Amino acid sequence: MCEQTIAALAAGCTTNITIITAISISCAAMLVSFDVQGIFTVIYESTDN
Repeated sequence: MCEQTIAALAAGCTTNITIITAISISCAAMLVSFDVQGIFTVIYESTDN
């Protein structure tokens, strides 16, 4: 989803900068939340053993 968004932004350079920023932040937030879930999973598995 992020890659399509980046391609669309590259094609439409005149897009409102506020929209670009909001999409970038939401995209980054999704990636961070996935990373956090992975970290908690690793911690949980290591303490479970």
